[in-house]
Amino acid sequence: MVKILAWHVLQTQPRLRALIWFDSVFSATSTTYYYYFQTVMTARHFTSPQITTILVIGLAVNVATIQLTPWLQAHITQRRLLISLCVGLTLALLGSFNSATNWLVIAYLVINGLRALLEPLLSNYYNQLIPNGQRASLLSVASMGFSLAMVGSFPGIGWLIQHWDFTTTFGASGLLILLVGLGWWLKQKLHAVTED
Repeated sequence: MVKILAWHVLQTQPRLRALIWFDSVFSATSTTYYYYFQTVMTARHFTSPQITTILVIGLAVNVATIQLTPWLQAHITQRRLLISLCVGLTLALLGSFNSATNWLVIAYLVINGLRALLEPLLSNYYNQLIPNGQRASLLSVASMGFSLAMVGSFPGIGWLIQHWDFTTTFGASGLLILLVGLGWWLKQKLHAVTED
């Protein structure tokens, strides 16, 4: 019965479906970048102190972004926050076309921070949208969406990195997200015009 009710909630709440889709794609893309960047550090012969420093800075960025979450939610609408996260991810990925090591480290830290920020934001949004009785089932659906996205993206990105390289692959990913985002924006504009 709980599963039937959870399915009904998904069917009747397009906003919840959109959040789950956004969560899956954003989290899979940022997590894939996070893991494959470690191969960049190995390939470019980062020293142990350099790797440790980057990881510590990444942890500090994560803590800072998580601390910002309540303030951001109080001052910025959900829609604008999610668009800002997407823009930030897109810019960092597009910046990966620049293969300079310093820039790739900055992109890694930005993506890491955005990924940390997304989790508490979406947890709060899910709790607002999902009824108490279906919360466990629907959060499992969101988790499964991420897992499915990772199953597709992780080996696919790995294959592209082998045939192209890290910077071209993730730069192209940013370009793809940009094109999809522009398509979505144009669709919204056209929809608004036709409603007027």
